[in-house]
Amino acid sequence: MTKDEALKLALVTLERTGNIAGFAHEREQAAITAIKEALAQPPLPVQPAQEPVAYIDVEQRRLQWAKPMNWNTPTTVNLPKIPLYTAPPAPLPVQEPISCARCKDLEEQAYDLLGQLKVANLKWSVAHPWVGLENKELFEILEKANTRYQAVEMTEAKLKEKNT
Repeated sequence: MTKDEALKLALVTLERTGNIAGFAHEREQAAITAIKEALAQPPLPVQPAQEPVAYIDVEQRRLQWAKPMNWNTPTTVNLPKIPLYTAPPAPLPVQEPISCARCKDLEEQAYDLLGQLKVANLKWSVAHPWVGLENKELFEILEKANTRYQAVEMTEAKLKEKNT
């Protein structure tokens, strides 16, 4: 029995009891009026029943879609698994900023190291000047080498020999 059918039945019952007695009490009259107003209102929209989109198959331990899904992907490709979560990830802890004094110390240390590297490079380059190949050596390499790659390797070996 629907709600409207129940209201109509109650209305008929209340009206008959009033007619038998010849008059209706105030309470009965108010109930009759309320039932008539409720029946006059348009029905509430009915929400459609929800349909599941997928089922968990406990026996096979897998997810099965409720309706056939067509992914239009090649079957030879191994697609990565997509993780499903019940809640968003917890927020990462906020990193506290490094104090300005510590930053200043690190910056000074970096400049000191850079200065030391420049000085060391300068000292090495003064103590060991670059020695290149003479034309005679280049022609010898070109005559011996069968390919460009061999010529490059032989040139590199000769320069290393002279500068180390």
